[in-house]
Amino acid sequence: MREAARILYPGASPATWNRQVVTPVRAIINFAAEEGLCDHFRMKRFPEGQKRQRPAGDNDDESRKVIDQVFGARARRRGNKA
Repeated sequence: MREAARILYPGASPATWNRQVVTPVRAIINFAAEEGLCDHFRMKRFPEGQKRQRPAGDNDDESRKVIDQVFGARARRRGNKA
């Protein structure tokens, strides 16, 4: 299963492998075990490191221009701060 995660999502982080492969496979195996179709067994997750801190975006004029282009001026008229 661990090898399958690496093959299915090459270059992905361990967190992605856990979300996209390990968790669904564990759920299927646990369900099958509860139905008596197989034995229970433990499956380890990939170790996940610390989350990377990303810098907060600033509220400069360029950001406001992009927001106006994407959402239009109506976002500002409704009182949403951009």
